[in-house]
Amino acid sequence: MAVKWIRQNLELVIWMGAILWLAFGVDYHATAGGFCPFRMLGLEALTGLEACPGCGLGRSIAAALHAEWKLSWQHHWMGIPALLIICSRIVTLVLTQIKNQPGNDGYLSDESA
Repeated sequence: MAVKWIRQNLELVIWMGAILWLAFGVDYHATAGGFCPFRMLGLEALTGLEACPGCGLGRSIAAALHAEWKLSWQHHWMGIPALLIICSRIVTLVLTQIKNQPGNDGYLSDESA
């Protein structure tokens, strides 16, 4: 039953896992490059860019989750908007899950009143 629920709600599970990992598993005070596939493949040398456009986004979201807004902005300017977008998607998925429960037509039953 749990596997079926996870399969049906895979996007929600992934977003929640990502937020939890960013909140508790990322050192947002770090200044090193971190995990960047472009840097690992040596694409910086080919493109001449100092870093890829997404570098620092994870640390930025992690800092925002800890209410360190200035540090979040310093890591990446899209961190706070990305966090808001992800959180709104999580809320949408949860509300859709609640609405689609068997026997739920979106209204409270007369029994609960």
